Amino acid sequence: MILYSPPNGGHPQELPNRWRFDDGTVRTDLKLLSNSELSQLGWIGPIKQPKFPQYDGDGNLVDEGDFDPKTHKVVWYRAKRQYVILENHIDESIYDSGELIPEDIAKLPDWDNFETIVLQSKEIKEFISYAAIQNSLVAATFPAAFFEAKTGKYNSFHIVWNELIKISPVDSIVIQSIIGVAKSCHLPEEFIKIIEDTLALIQDEDGNDTLAKMPDWDTFEGLVLQSAEMIEFITFAATKNPLVASAFPAAFYEAKNGKYGSFRTVWNELIKISPVDANVSASIIAVAKSCNLPQDFISIVEG
Repeated sequence: MILYSPPNGGHPQELPNRWRFDDGTVRTDLKLLSNSELSQLGWIGPIKQPKFPQYDGDGNLVDEGDFDPKTHKVVWYRAKRQYVILENHIDESIYDSGELIPEDIAKLPDWDNFETIVLQSKEIKEFISYAAIQNSLVAATFPAAFFEAKTGKYNSFHIVWNELIKISPVDSIVIQSIIGVAKSCHLPEEFIKIIEDTLALIQDEDGNDTLAKMPDWDTFEGLVLQSAEMIEFITFAATKNPLVASAFPAAFYEAKNGKYGSFRTVWNELIKISPVDANVSASIIAVAKSCNLPQDFISIVEG
């Protein structure tokens, strides 16, 4: 027997052949609808009813069931639309009132606090900003996907979050912090699990991060582009071809934003007209790698 809770939050029942909704609408096709379609109409299910212990004909226990009827009872919790198992002495009337009991009110999801602590943090802002450079469409859908998650619809958030993790580096410590805040804010388990599953994407079997760290372009610019060697390199190139040399800053800026076409062209022209010492070139590559710059950029410099 497959049970569903009707829109009024009542006890689970089999789908009726005919049902009149509060707005007067009558439906006779409930049994033909999918669970998702039923949910949109307020029918929640299928709902599994806790089982009594089962015994065979000789009185031997064959299934422990979900509770011991000598000490516990099954009660329908109307406000949460789920069965709960209570000790026999507990008053069950408050569970049938349609109101949350006090301890559950205290555990209501605190999405506002989660947003303040997590989504407004420096780490997440950088995470989204870098993702926007790599795939502006995916990053732009994050706010709407998160809003849907707040309303109990997790599919879009699941897809968008996993895509963001693929394109924007994030430290596992940050993920663990997000999980900790989500739990302290009593966010739904379905939402927390999506974040928890992220750890499997960014860590190996030993728990070490596998994704690259965030590119540190500022350090690279400070160590390389402001160095005497690089300044002399660009200055000499300007005497040979001022147009190419003047295009370097814009091309480098595009490379920082994940667009490497112009930088590849300009860099290749520069090294044709302005000699680069092998040791200097090796130093540039070493700094780029230590700053976790994208491999696409490093490959251009490596030639």
